[in-house]
Amino acid sequence: MGIMPDNAVVEYRHVQERHPEGQPSKEIELPMSVLPTIERLLLAKEQMKSAEAIEDAAKAELCAILGDAEYGLIQDQLVCTWKTAVRTTFDTKKFEAEHPALAAKYKKQSTYRTFRVNGKEK
Repeated sequence: MGIMPDNAVVEYRHVQERHPEGQPSKEIELPMSVLPTIERLLLAKEQMKSAEAIEDAAKAELCAILGDAEYGLIQDQLVCTWKTAVRTTFDTKKFEAEHPALAAKYKKQSTYRTFRVNGKEK
């Protein structure tokens, strides 16, 4: 990755910017030294799922108590809100079905890479 200071933190977005496209048939043999990094990543993903489940349960409990109220107070202090919002979206599928040539004219393509870790056999 070039010369970097010892205390530099390399983030995923930095590596993505440096390597925006992969070579479809290119493979490399990873060194065994990356196994702890893979384990760390899998553990982090597991912890995130667990944290999301805890978050969802807590939100469900609080929102059930709020019911149709938008503001939750404790001793006259605002502690949470569950507000109604309206969002307008563009129906791309309907537009493409009704105006395919026009839709094709305005399509925009972007390139990105997706990182996945395959489940390993034990």
